[in-house]
Amino acid sequence: MNHSVTSLSVLSFNTWGLQVGAVSIARSVSERIRRIAGEINSLQPDVVAFQEVWTEESAHKLMTLMDYPYFSYHPARRAIRGNVGNGLLFFSRYPIVEEHQFTYTRYTQWFEFFSNKGVLMIKIETSAGYIQLFNTHLGSGKKPLHTAQRLGQINELQKYILQFTKQYPSLLLGDLNFNPSMKEYGLFRQWINDHFTDRCLDTFADVNPDSPGFTFYKQRSFKRIISKHDQDERIDYIFALKSKENRCTIDTVDSAVVLDQAVNPLSDHCGVMTTFEITRRKTLNDIMTFATPQREKIGI
Repeated sequence: MNHSVTSLSVLSFNTWGLQVGAVSIARSVSERIRRIAGEINSLQPDVVAFQEVWTEESAHKLMTLMDYPYFSYHPARRAIRGNVGNGLLFFSRYPIVEEHQFTYTRYTQWFEFFSNKGVLMIKIETSAGYIQLFNTHLGSGKKPLHTAQRLGQINELQKYILQFTKQYPSLLLGDLNFNPSMKEYGLFRQWINDHFTDRCLDTFADVNPDSPGFTFYKQRSFKRIISKHDQDERIDYIFALKSKENRCTIDTVDSAVVLDQAVNPLSDHCGVMTTFEITRRKTLNDIMTFATPQREKIGI
């Protein structure tokens, strides 16, 4: 790898792919998956993290239609609990050199017993260094029991992330099912500040401090479930987890809500897309290699 600066654009999007067999619980899943692929191919992000790709049919359709050379898909389906899998899927223009999957031991609402929510992790290789990405979908619900179970999932997520090296910057993407006014958000930001040396970077909020940045719209769903979502809110995120131990720096250039179509929406969610600039840090060997000709030039 050379020492060039690399631009990396990353998109997180919940497809609202609720389907059991031939029965679509959400509206027009197959038709929307086709449109989603087309819209994202037009946006051309370097990495896409999907949530709620619940069926093999949807996953294979995206693999066929998406213009990406690399993907990671490990649904982790089980016979009884979690038989629809985790719904997580990655696409990347950069080589995926490592991938792992983790399943939460807890679930929030009764119907989430049939999912297998967790984390899908990939490590990609860019010209400026390796980047670790974690795609997750936390449990939904706003009752006290739902909050307690989601906090348990967050604790498992945090422990999982800390198992991986801090030599490489990490990005956390996904549908976290909490908004910035909820206690989960504050506790999560505090955890990041405690374990990563640079300040917490909620990329959208840092670039757009005065924007609500809603990513979920209750009127776009097939029905309104008060216990699940009682308002339009921002629940999809891209967090940058950085450390002084990182072998490359990663800086936010821009962040925006995308795929926001009020008429004939692609999903009840919008996407979040953040563009980063990655610069490889020079090693002692790089510095000595650069310095040697200078020393010879002046006769040292």
